[in-house]
Amino acid sequence: MLDIAIIDDDIEALKAIKKILANIKIVDFIELYKSFDDFFKAADSGNHYDVILLDIQFDGQENGIDYASRLFTIFPQLKIVFITGYVKEYVSEVFIPRINLAGFIEKPVDAAIMQRTLEKIQEDIDNRKREVLVINSNGKTVVIQLRDITFIESDGHYINIHMTDGIIRNFNSLNEVEKELPSYFKRCHRSYIVNMYYISELGNRKVIIDNNHNTQLPVSRVLYNNLRKEFFEFIGDNK
Repeated sequence: MLDIAIIDDDIEALKAIKKILANIKIVDFIELYKSFDDFFKAADSGNHYDVILLDIQFDGQENGIDYASRLFTIFPQLKIVFITGYVKEYVSEVFIPRINLAGFIEKPVDAAIMQRTLEKIQEDIDNRKREVLVINSNGKTVVIQLRDITFIESDGHYINIHMTDGIIRNFNSLNEVEKELPSYFKRCHRSYIVNMYYISELGNRKVIIDNNHNTQLPVSRVLYNNLRKEFFEFIGDNK
């Protein structure tokens, strides 16, 4: 079940979208916000959501794409669905990694498209919750949620598994652990595997990880073209 926030400065649009969501079975909770200030106040008070349905055009200097980028730095797992009457105008701007883009819906909103978009998001959330890596570390069996791994580093006969909240060291090789990982984990260098959900910038010499330190990892020349291709396909599949 999905908890959803809608952010749009058009009150009639908010009401229309809420009416559509009320008839979708996987939607558990709906909250409406006319501004990002109202949304962040609610978030500070403990309100948390799985999905944000976000208009792009707002009064002021910042638009919905700017707000979505800010959201990603605070809630990296939060799914963003843009709802706008100006898809062609903005479609090129949203292909930036710091937005966890899960959909793009034109106004007026079609109920069937909304349902399909949310069903895909729910499926993705369910799949990611089931994905784990089981390792031995310091004589203990440790179960790691794959969604929490930002990258994995080779360190001699060990690997260092870098996560959102720490590092776990394991006697293993990148080649072996790579066999156990899903397709959104990609080798960027002989010494590194990166989780594409956390890539904030990709260049031909480096990749930047969206963590507390904006960690830079090297990208090998031989792997760059394939990594770039896979990354843009990944963005497309998760838009």
